[in-house]
Amino acid sequence: MKQFFQWLTTFACLLGGLSLPVSSAYALDAVTLQLKWTHAFQFAGYYAAKELGYYREAGLDVRIDEALPGGDPVKIVLEGKAEFGVGTSALLLERNAGKPVVALAVIFQHSPYVLIARQQNAAQTIHDIIGMRVMLEPQADELQAYLKQEGISLNRITRLEHSYDPQDLIDGKTDAIAAYVTNQPYYLNRANFAYQVYTPRSSGIDFYGDNLFTTEQELRVHPERVKAFRAASLRGWQYAMEHPEEIIDLILAKYSQRHTRDYYLFEAKQMIPLLHPELVEIGYMHPGRWLHMAETYADIGMLPRNFSLKGFLYDPNPKLDLTWLYRSLAAALLLIGVIGAVALYIARNNRRLAHSLAERKRAGEVLQQKHEKLLETERELLKAYELLAEVDRLESAGRLAAGVAHEVKNPLTIIRLGVDYLSEQFSQESNKEVLDDVRGAIDRADNVIKDLLDISRQQPLVRRPININQVIDNAIRLIKHKIERRNIAIVRSRNDPMPLIYADPDRLVQVFINLLSNAAQAIGQDGNIEIVTRSICLSERDLELSGMSMFRVGEQVVAVEIRDNGPGFPTEYEKKLFEPFFTTKPMGEGSGLGLAVSRGIVIMHGGSISISNRPEGGASALLMFRVYREHLKNE
Repeated sequence: MKQFFQWLTTFACLLGGLSLPVSSAYALDAVTLQLKWTHAFQFAGYYAAKELGYYREAGLDVRIDEALPGGDPVKIVLEGKAEFGVGTSALLLERNAGKPVVALAVIFQHSPYVLIARQQNAAQTIHDIIGMRVMLEPQADELQAYLKQEGISLNRITRLEHSYDPQDLIDGKTDAIAAYVTNQPYYLNRANFAYQVYTPRSSGIDFYGDNLFTTEQELRVHPERVKAFRAASLRGWQYAMEHPEEIIDLILAKYSQRHTRDYYLFEAKQMIPLLHPELVEIGYMHPGRWLHMAETYADIGMLPRNFSLKGFLYDPNPKLDLTWLYRSLAAALLLIGVIGAVALYIARNNRRLAHSLAERKRAGEVLQQKHEKLLETERELLKAYELLAEVDRLESAGRLAAGVAHEVKNPLTIIRLGVDYLSEQFSQESNKEVLDDVRGAIDRADNVIKDLLDISRQQPLVRRPININQVIDNAIRLIKHKIERRNIAIVRSRNDPMPLIYADPDRLVQVFINLLSNAAQAIGQDGNIEIVTRSICLSERDLELSGMSMFRVGEQVVAVEIRDNGPGFPTEYEKKLFEPFFTTKPMGEGSGLGLAVSRGIVIMHGGSISISNRPEGGASALLMFRVYREHLKNE
């Protein structure tokens, strides 16, 4: 017996000795994260999670692999060379192609992907890129969507293989490059290189960026590992954005000295407005936003309509599946209900049964109403995204307008003084006619500058309760002499008394002068302009016709409609009418800024403006403003 216990003790010691190295070897689960680019602050959160021990606390030994230029992280993860990867919004396209990718978290709430072009003039737009040489990498699906949205097909540019070196743009080897707004501008700024940035957000394409993803197999086989890796990574991102300089020191010491400390500081600063860590929890992703991105791809033919997100979006806290229990309970309750119904039918009269049916009908109607309300809220959210993109476009136009006006106004003043001097020196009538032509051209340029300054100043509104009819009367009085010279009659139709609105009367006078002037120029000679003002309670059809999301069904508004009997405009121009510098007038007769300024003023008032062709001929401008709340209280 004694020998048996000695043998058992020896075996236990050997077994314990063998188990120790096995336990140590398998204490941490080894996984690989494949980045989409070379080491930079762009991936700061993952470095923080690794070096601060967040991954180790989660039981993970994480290797972080940087990508080579042109590398495809999706391919590497699908081939099993890495368990996790960082990808773009093109994950939707990969999913549609049958690749089992799963989005785990969103790092950039707004994609940093942009096009950067050599600046040739201050007023250039994305359409100036037509015919240029452009460097695009193979994964530039988001930028391709942007170009298609703007009506620019890829065969209208000369596509070059991307060198990933911004010096090629500076040296003139290319005219534009696909780039991240967080880093490439650093080198261009240091070189004092004049460039123009084109962002897809200006066309309403507001995609997520740098999305953490894995595969369905990894999620199915290792669900706890996926959950732990995601949580540790987001914890690292939170720390990195709160301590950027500490993480920059870490990158320089352990990951990459490819760039300078100043470069990484620039990159960290540019990332803040793209992540919005102070507003949005890092990693948060909204299914509605992904659906909006899918619909954007579908609009340009890159995805089918009604793309399903089922299985694509990861839920870190899925609800317990109690379907079997609910079905069992439902079956039991159904059986009890049948038995009870038979008993009640025998024991009670048909009136009780009719009452029960009526209650069920009312419950169904309430449920239907809630469902319709949910659909209405979803539509309003999607329209809100479009309005945010429009506001972003107006802000960009304002910054451009201020720069152009500043650069042109001083030289224009010098030219005007020179013309005045020459006019005094020359006495011949022919010379004076030439100088008068020059002076007229200067006046037209000066008017353009005034319009540009109207866009850029963003002056606060001086609002007070006003009657819209009085504002229109003032506008007519100021422009009446110009309209009467064309033999055009102004016809008024108004509702009195008219509810008040809360607005800046001087700014609205500017809007109505612009609209009346445009209507008169569209008519030319001999015609009518009809101005209709009325107070209406908005119906669902009114909202569909106006296409505006800032109002609700049942809300009382003051509506102004300005109709002319001119020739109207081509339907393809309807979406461009409010773009800065867009005009249908001949060269020299319009700056293309009046409608852009007017729409900016209306939006500042919380109102809406739209322009459309009339079925009977001519065009119509429809403006809506909320009724002043104090006026409503007094009714």
